[in-house]
Amino acid sequence: QWCDENSRNVIDILINHNPNKPVAIIAGGRPNVEASVEAIFDQANILPIRPLARSTAQALLKSIVGPNTDIEMINAVIDRSDGLPLAIEEFAAYVLRDGENRLQELPPRLENIFRAKLDAVDESVSNLCALCCVLGPDLDQNILDQIHTGQDKELSTSFAYLVAEKI
Repeated sequence: QWCDENSRNVIDILINHNPNKPVAIIAGGRPNVEASVEAIFDQANILPIRPLARSTAQALLKSIVGPNTDIEMINAVIDRSDGLPLAIEEFAAYVLRDGENRLQELPPRLENIFRAKLDAVDESVSNLCALCCVLGPDLDQNILDQIHTGQDKELSTSFAYLVAEKI
């Protein structure tokens, strides 16, 4: 989502000052970043990468943990990772190292990525995330309404932001 000014300048030089030399730049970002990339780099060709199909995710996971791994564990890792290759690899390594009971936790590398995203949000969104963490994945809206100290509009705006950013 973010590219500092120095990086933009280097990319600009590579693309615009060498018109006869093709340049391939591979960068990651969420789907909503596509328009901003095209606005910055008018010659950008966006190649969306979707989550892996379940059968492909199973093949990737089996290549990491071995073909004789329990299918329930494989399915649990795939469900937890949402078909994202990085998450599949990180959860697989975590489960191999620390056991299947660790699937409810985020592996350290994914936790660091998530923390970096949370560090970039404003205080009301961060507070909402903290409340949701305490209430758990099956949070009760009535309890959240009672605990939340902000205004109703702030709560709905924060939720909308979290959903839009896929946090």
